[in-house]
Order: sequence, then structure tokens, then C-alpha cells
Amino acid sequence: MRVIVLNDSHPNEFPGAATVAFFSHSQIIREFNSIFLCGTTNLASHVNTNTYFMVGKPGSFLKLLRRFSFCRELSKYIKFSSTIWTILRVYKFKPEIIIVHKIGDVFSFSLLPIFKMMKIKLLYLHHDYSALKSSKLYPNDFQISDYNIDDFCINKRYELFSKFRIKFSRKILRKLLNSCTKQYAQTNFQSNFLEYHGFRIAGIIPQTLESRSDIKS
Repeated sequence: MRVIVLNDSHPNEFPGAATVAFFSHSQIIREFNSIFLCGTTNLASHVNTNTYFMVGKPGSFLKLLRRFSFCRELSKYIKFSSTIWTILRVYKFKPEIIIVHKIGDVFSFSLLPIFKMMKIKLLYLHHDYSALKSSKLYPNDFQISDYNIDDFCINKRYELFSKFRIKFSRKILRKLLNSCTKQYAQTNFQSNFLEYHGFRIAGIIPQTLESRSDIKS
């Protein structure tokens, strides 16, 4: 069985979700033919077998656009060079399963329906609450009733625009992620939180998908 593990970054550059994703790949490769696809700004610093890098840095114009919240949200879905690069890699490797960790900065979420059209099983792991809110959630953010996070997502100076941006992005992302074969959360609380907002969570996996039963379930 051929498996691709997809993540925005390599753990040598940005530890965190990338560390979990690469560890998952290192375990999967023991039983399956697996490759790790990630982004990097410095290819020379990484030497890993079965790892392929999308090399590049955002240009000055793109950096300028990302200063605007709506453009920053939109950039999660439109990335021409990395999308073409990834499709070519996937077409060449012909995986049965793609395990998606954290994407949106380097790899576009629009890849998900493309993978589905290619008849590939898609497993998505939620590492945080970025499907609901672009910036981080902190402990105080969870002291709320009915899982309603909209109040602290909104920039009060541009309240009407912020509401539209948040609902627009969340609706698109929910539709894309719900098209995956399965989505997994790390905790029961996270699962309940995401399910309340319409994300279909299949189960709880604390950190990684690494066993034969996890992948084949």
C-alpha cells in the first residue's frame, strides 16, 4: 500500500504539527510504502529519505496581500505553484491513502477535492482549532457557553466585515474537510467543539496515525 503524509512544513524548520506529521510518516514507512511531502524555505538544511520538498518563499506582493485578513483567508485556498507541484507528485506516486496534517500556508485546501476526484482515501488530522479561527485559541477562549466562538473572532473595528470573512471561510473549509474520507480529533473536547460547528469527526486519535488498523479503518 502506498501512503503520502502531507504537511505544510518540516520539523527541522517549524516543530509542532510538523514533528507529529513526520513521526507519523516514520512509523508508517515501516509497514507501507510512504513518502512525506512538505514545504521548506531552505532545502539544504534537510536530508531525509522518502521526503519531498516544495521549495519557495512568498514574494513581496503576496506578503503585502497577506496583511489584509480577507486575502490571508483566501490564500488558504488558492496556491497555484504548490498545487501543481503536489498533483504531479501524487500522480507519479499513485497513493491509495493521503494523510493530511496541517496545511493552508504552503499547500492549499483546494487539493482535498482534487484528491477525492483521483479516488484517493483522505484522512485529515485536526491539530488545533484553525478550522474555526485562523489565530490561536487560548484557555480563556474556552470559558464560553454553547461552543460559540464568534464573539472573540471578530475585529470590533470592522465587525460586519469580520463576521462575513469568518463565516465565509469557515463554510468553505467545513465543506472541504467534510469531503475527506475521515477526520480525526485529538481529544473528546476538540471533537465536540468541531462537531458543534458542523465538522464530521470520525474518532479520537491523540497524536498520529501510525498503525495498520488506524490507516485501514
